[in-house]
Amino acid sequence: MISFIANLINEMSNNPDTIAIFALVVSIFSIAIGFSGLLIQRRHNILSVRPIGNIGLFQSPNTIGIHITNNGTGPMIIKSVETENNEGIKKNYPVDWIPIEYRQFFWGNLEETSLLNGTKVDILGFKFNPNDPKEEQKRDEIRSILKSLTIHVKYTDIYNKYQPELIKKFDHFGNQTWPSKKD
Repeated sequence: MISFIANLINEMSNNPDTIAIFALVVSIFSIAIGFSGLLIQRRHNILSVRPIGNIGLFQSPNTIGIHITNNGTGPMIIKSVETENNEGIKKNYPVDWIPIEYRQFFWGNLEETSLLNGTKVDILGFKFNPNDPKEEQKRDEIRSILKSLTIHVKYTDIYNKYQPELIKKFDHFGNQTWPSKKD
């Protein structure tokens, strides 16, 4: 092996064409390594800024709420929000199903809204006085409407690549009951 290397060095020093060919091979090899490194780095960058969406539901005797959270490592860009009931009728947002006189807090037109990692947007929220029977009735009516809905959220990452669609049934709002003040 050593004699081979010695012969190669001797041949190169005697022939400038061999030196040029060897330099060309080394250059091409270096370019290939650099290019593959760029491809690996680009793939890493794409994977390291991936949003992971979550739809959260919460309720208590005095609150009802729905929010979208980005639990990933990159920005989440919401492309569309749609809700549908058990009969297949579709509307844009959960608030569209609530009677106007009951509406309190809601967020509309979320298309192209960007959520940074670790942040959330409340898309629907209600506060009730649990000591008021009328408020209690309103809370139960809203829960009854929401429990038959399913929400669909489509979103992308910063590279405009669609991520898995978020789908969440709101049947959670039909599972909890609280004792009435009249009981």
